[in-house]
Amino acid sequence: MRQLYTLVAGGKVEGCSLERFEDATGLKLTDINGLRDDLPPITSFLNRLLALTIDLQNILFDGSDPGRWALPVTVPPTKAAFCCVSRRAHGAGISRRKGGKREISA
Repeated sequence: MRQLYTLVAGGKVEGCSLERFEDATGLKLTDINGLRDDLPPITSFLNRLLALTIDLQNILFDGSDPGRWALPVTVPPTKAAFCCVSRRAHGAGISRRKGGKREISA
């Protein structure tokens, strides 16, 4: 999450300024010192994600750099239920990988 928050706060997500992100999600990423130390947890982000328009979801997850979300995110099988936000329309979701770890694919 910190990676996404850093990209948004730094203006690196084309089509989603910091102001647009904060207005749409209600999550505050910055304070007078820059990026907050106590950033919102993933559970807060996922709850707010459901209220975003599909267009804004696509901007956040696809962006102009298709490799941006290619970094594997592994979760224990018991925590996989929290990662059920699937991007099936764009060919992404959770898949089982060798060694029993799960990975969110782009």
